[in-house]
Amino acid sequence: WNHDTMMNAFVAKLHNLVVVKGEKRGNWVRYTSACFFWEPQITNLIEAIASGIVRVDFDARENAPPKKTLRNHGTKFRIKFENLQFIYHHNSEMENSLISPTFENESVQPTFKI
Repeated sequence: WNHDTMMNAFVAKLHNLVVVKGEKRGNWVRYTSACFFWEPQITNLIEAIASGIVRVDFDARENAPPKKTLRNHGTKFRIKFENLQFIYHHNSEMENSLISPTFENESVQPTFKI
């Protein structure tokens, strides 16, 4: 990719990001926290890629037998949660008291209390 293509894709696809964490119990998830990120910093993304904070992952896998070819599953950029703050101008964590977690025996669907 050239510089402009990569930066435009980053800003367009990840202008706003919400990372939700939870605890899984069977087929149900209790949402425990949410963190919001907005206004990506393009210069910091480039520096994070150059320094190895953001890693590029080329994902190709073998097709199921009898085929013996590779299937392209795309290219991914990987970053640890704690490093997201370096590539976004703003971030905010939703307090646990604002989230009303539920499990199957407590309610039909998990809900957020805002």
